[in-house]
Amino acid sequence: MAVMRRAVSAAAALLLLPLLLAGCGQALGGINRSGSLSVSVAELSPQTSSTDQEQLTPVSYRFHGSGPDGESFLRQLEQGSFTAADLAAGQWQVEVEAFNSDGVVLFHGQSEVEVEAYGAVTLSITLQPVAGEGALQVTLLWNGELTVDPHASVTLTDASGQTSAYPLTISAAGRAESVFEGLATGVYRVALELSDSGRTVMGNARALRVFNGITLELNAELDSLNKVGQPVEITEQRFTVAWDAPADYQPEGYRIYARLRGDHDWQLLGESAADQPQFTIGPEILPYGSWELAVSAVAGDSESALHSSMCDDAQPATGWYVQWTGELQ
Repeated sequence: MAVMRRAVSAAAALLLLPLLLAGCGQALGGINRSGSLSVSVAELSPQTSSTDQEQLTPVSYRFHGSGPDGESFLRQLEQGSFTAADLAAGQWQVEVEAFNSDGVVLFHGQSEVEVEAYGAVTLSITLQPVAGEGALQVTLLWNGELTVDPHASVTLTDASGQTSAYPLTISAAGRAESVFEGLATGVYRVALELSDSGRTVMGNARALRVFNGITLELNAELDSLNKVGQPVEITEQRFTVAWDAPADYQPEGYRIYARLRGDHDWQLLGESAADQPQFTIGPEILPYGSWELAVSAVAGDSESALHSSMCDDAQPATGWYVQWTGELQ
């Protein structure tokens, strides 16, 4: 009997051993079933901005992930990439935000990814500008000596084609500026226009993007104007035009030209001697009307470029033209 009991005990031990091993295997299989995730910023959506403002440049990125069973990660770094280790296997929601130096969120993006147990997964996220409202500060500059009665305006056209026009405030000679707030974020075509005495003299257009929470600065300078000029009223039958002789050389003579205001072509009126830098105009030479005048210096077979009453070095610098009515007044 004693021998039989020992045999039964040994058999029981042999039966229990596989069960224990099976239970141990289940316990080992449930430990640290995790993986890693590497997140990077694929690209930033084009800013479409003609400005080079520091506040439009991301200086840090916030990475936030939400996974199974309430697990999460949150890191803010200067570089646009981050690797999270020991993440629970399963579906993860990942969001990336890009901040400027003032702590304003410029761009954001999000995506989902499946983290595999014992595996390494990579995720690339494209960031888009944050929706909301921003502002635009416009400053337009030009040579104030060249205009008589200037007015400036800006026209904004959004991506849908909707257009809004606004005046700019003349704050000083040759300077107009205004701030436009509450603009929906997005890409705009910004058209600047300068007019003088009711006529457009120069314009400028560019595309830029309005960002949420940012006042975008746009500074534009107009360096060449189609000047309007100041009218010189002449009611006499005859008038004399005078000019300064060249300081660097002595010409043999001068030629005097005129063109109707608004025309392109000049017509020769006559010539004067080198020691007589002036010319008298009467109705036998030129009919009454609105005229621009010009003079050239002649030496031998060569002739200088025309120096007109609308040149920037004319006096006054705004340019001038004659409104000649003669005996009609």
